[in-house]
Amino acid sequence: GPDATTTTAPPVFCEAREVWVMFVVQPGERNVADQRLLEYRLTNLPDRDTTHVLRATLKEIRDRAVVKTELASHGSPVPVLSMDGHEISVVYFRAGYTPDDYPTESEWEARALVEGSFSIKCPCLPYQLAGTKKVQQALADPGQLERFVKDPAE
Repeated sequence: GPDATTTTAPPVFCEAREVWVMFVVQPGERNVADQRLLEYRLTNLPDRDTTHVLRATLKEIRDRAVVKTELASHGSPVPVLSMDGHEISVVYFRAGYTPDDYPTESEWEARALVEGSFSIKCPCLPYQLAGTKKVQQALADPGQLERFVKDPAE
């Protein structure tokens, strides 16, 4: 049956007027079958009428996105990411996992722009880094993992 994570809208989606989810993809991305399923689920949530998905490369984000400081409903300033005039609620990274995804300064600038915003990032940067081979190799060295986990049974 359907996965519960994609059959109901999370609270942040319910509070927003309009929700935009940006998939960060590689240039010339062809592996979109699983992305289309997720897009379908997101845009057909039973308790949401206005959820949209857009796809962009890091370079496109650098060229077309901006972060502006706006006042939230509670009065605090928040850095809001907008792409083509749409406020981005969630950034879903399908690219940006390897150094090859950052061939120029533009891609790094795009990543910094996204990270500096209040948008939800999936995965967040620490999780994305933890999944890299280099970090996994470093954590596999004797004594390294124990620095972060007190009980070896964990």
